[in-house]
Amino acid sequence: NVPSRTGVDISVESCKALSRIPNLAGIKEACGDISKAGRILAECDLPVYSGNDDQTLALMALGGAGVISVASNVVPGPMNAMVKAAQAGDYGLAAALHRRLLPLMELLFCQVNPIPVKAAMHMIGLDCGSCRMPLDSLTGENSDKLRACLDTNHLLKEDLTDFILAVGERIITTHISDYDFINERHWMPGEGDLCWPKVLEALDKI
Repeated sequence: NVPSRTGVDISVESCKALSRIPNLAGIKEACGDISKAGRILAECDLPVYSGNDDQTLALMALGGAGVISVASNVVPGPMNAMVKAAQAGDYGLAAALHRRLLPLMELLFCQVNPIPVKAAMHMIGLDCGSCRMPLDSLTGENSDKLRACLDTNHLLKEDLTDFILAVGERIITTHISDYDFINERHWMPGEGDLCWPKVLEALDKI
């Protein structure tokens, strides 16, 4: 349900009726109304996924299953960690990641999607092609803001250590019980480098 694209907001009653169709696997809800999303979760026996990155955490707190994400094209690891933390019930960690990612989430919609996300992917070295007409390229001012955001959050680099150091101690103390993981120096807080795949591997064991 993406009213900004379709011009139609699917009602809770329609979602309830549609949820009875066996071939439907879930609902992507991007109406922007968290209260309505909560009613859909209450009325429909289907997984509900956020269609808005910035509302993912709020929807998951109500019982949502996850997100169909735009930001994950640029920051798949941190978005994955936020969702996994919420699934594990660690909303403190999930909220810390959400707050850190929020400026990027918002900037990825500074112009019509997918103009900003394609620009961001180019900035981090992923060749995703250009938009088709009538969509154009990102304006100079928005391009500068997006690049500054990526640079500030150390997202222009492959090494995301500085990004995770803001919340990483929670990952170590709350979720990682495999001390070999730390002793192998995949991440020694304050002195080592973060091996992000290893962190995700550890979160997968939750």
